[in-house]
Amino acid sequence: MAIAAPLHLMCTPKVGHNIKGAFMRKITKTQYNYSANFKLAVILDVIQNGLCIHDAVRKYWNVTSSTDIDKYRSTVRRWKTTYENSGKMGFMKKDPSRKQEHLYKETKRTESSMDAELARLRAENEDLRMENDFLKKLRALILKEEQRKNCK
Repeated sequence: MAIAAPLHLMCTPKVGHNIKGAFMRKITKTQYNYSANFKLAVILDVIQNGLCIHDAVRKYWNVTSSTDIDKYRSTVRRWKTTYENSGKMGFMKKDPSRKQEHLYKETKRTESSMDAELARLRAENEDLRMENDFLKKLRALILKEEQRKNCK
């Protein structure tokens, strides 16, 4: 005679199943949106003042339990990496439609507008070269004048 296992040990409950009054549900993480100023304040405190990430979490979130500290430490580490890679601009909100619009405008440029832009840049480059040559000559004249005054 086989011994029947109790019902609650026969299978692993799935999300949404009700087994003996214990309803299984998904546990979702709570997400927080922090301002760019707050992120920057935390990261600058870590970088400029030499505060370790653990102490920064305790200071800015006012938590003491190790599980809460661990939860926020990964957030601060991610912010630090973002700051090191992108600086302050890494914390600015990104509008996904901006990049697509920019790419769309680039593809719509015609060859004639690109040729006109190239001609304008070449003319500007020539003007800058002439200005640079003029300043070099002016500097040489000033130095020559100073040397003449020092010889007298």
